[in-house]
Amino acid sequence: MAAILGLLAVVAGIGSLVCWVMVLIKLFTNGQVAAGVISIFCGIVAFVMGWMNADKWNIKNVMIIWTICILVGIVAQVGIGLSAAGQQALAPPQM
Repeated sequence: MAAILGLLAVVAGIGSLVCWVMVLIKLFTNGQVAAGVISIFCGIVAFVMGWMNADKWNIKNVMIIWTICILVGIVAQVGIGLSAAGQQALAPPQM
């Protein structure tokens, strides 16, 4: 189960990376250079700016996919953590 969740987390991470790059490109091409540079170091800025300008820049689908990737990644990571905690609880005591 943890392997499937791990693979899901990796796919969600790659999807997030692709969406982040697409929003970065839109930031720079629409004259938001300062926000683009800040977004390279702090991705949440790109996420917020992307949602703020989603309709104007015609990237609503990208933002929806990015949001879904973030949520899927969070759920997968929590599932991995719970799975690891369950395995630890079931492990025999070490002597």
